[in-house]
Amino acid sequence: MSTTSSTTRAPSALRLALNPDRRKVLYGFIAAIALFVIGDILKPGFASSSGIQQILEVSSFVGLVAAGQTFVILIGGIDLSVPGC
Repeated sequence: MSTTSSTTRAPSALRLALNPDRRKVLYGFIAAIALFVIGDILKPGFASSSGIQQILEVSSFVGLVAAGQTFVILIGGIDLSVPGC
């Protein structure tokens, strides 16, 4: 008579904490930090306070426009359907 014991290991806390959705967010943050570091290496002063302020000013304008467009589409103020021929 032979006994085979199959032990199943419980998933680690790190594996449970980093589910696929959270991993995608983490990869995005890592990519953003890598781009920031590369930008500072290629152009000194990119990571200065004035450089960060300029980036935030430009991105805030684009973000506001995108939010406005999303709002218009959600309330039905624009029709994206293709008319039949």
